[in-house]
Amino acid sequence: MPFGDVEASTSESSHTTQEVVGAMRLAYAMLADAADFTANGTFSILGGEIGILRAEEFPLFSVRLAVVVKLIVEPEECDRDHVLGLVLAGPDNLLYPRLDAPFAPREAGVSPIKQLLVLDLPFLAFPAPGEYEWRLTVDGAPIGEIPLKVTREDAGTAQAIPASNE
Repeated sequence: MPFGDVEASTSESSHTTQEVVGAMRLAYAMLADAADFTANGTFSILGGEIGILRAEEFPLFSVRLAVVVKLIVEPEECDRDHVLGLVLAGPDNLLYPRLDAPFAPREAGVSPIKQLLVLDLPFLAFPAPGEYEWRLTVDGAPIGEIPLKVTREDAGTAQAIPASNE
């Protein structure tokens, strides 16, 4: 069930892992309040590195987030279709609907390229406080995770908190 929009950009030139899918690696992935591509091929992030959401009441509705993912793609993985999969795992390992975002990196020669993907998630709901995790896959193979803690806070302190650099 799609619940967001995806934008993609390839460039020649959080959360970081070096897991490999075929010849593709995750450079980083993060949650942000918003992210968007500019006309010149760069991108802007508003409120990046979210690691904690705090709310006064649950269920927590109408949360809008963006997922920013940067992949390192080897030349042999270019010029073919791929699918970035994103699924939210909640407390007790409950899985939420999966988002599949197709992308097709363009050949850049003999050097790896960097593929940037921005997935806009305009409406999210968190039924209860707890430890959540966005699980990322490429073509069905796991490449990384983005942890997210959702906590209950007193009135006046609810907000998004940047992820820690552990």
